[in-house]
Amino acid sequence: MATLSKEAKLAQPSPPAAESREPPPFDYAAAIARLGNDTNLFDDMAGFFRSDSPELLQRIRAAIDASDANEVLRAAHSLKGLAATFDAKAAVAAALHVEELGRSGQVAESESAVAVLQFEVQRLAQALADFRSHARP
Repeated sequence: MATLSKEAKLAQPSPPAAESREPPPFDYAAAIARLGNDTNLFDDMAGFFRSDSPELLQRIRAAIDASDANEVLRAAHSLKGLAATFDAKAAVAAALHVEELGRSGQVAESESAVAVLQFEVQRLAQALADFRSHARP
């Protein structure tokens, strides 16, 4: 096994700061592979996510207020599908949890789950926006 010289060791990037040890909101390699290595499609899907996710979150909240479990399920399922495009594990898991609450009719219990979903959706949307601004000149 090759060893690194002292200079090479010093030139290596340092580990990420403690606050960034959290897994990234999405997996670009998995997402771009899923999209056939089409960067334009990735950009389009990121735009769809960023424009459609606020409306889907509003639909979920309105459905909770109306005790409409089927609409909670549908909107959460749609949001889960959008997030899955980016292999966004935390957002997908949060959407799945809300979807399951809708499926089981537990609309009243879904408020805290929706707060987690909103956080993960916003984190993903911001990461996609940041990625897009750094990936394109």
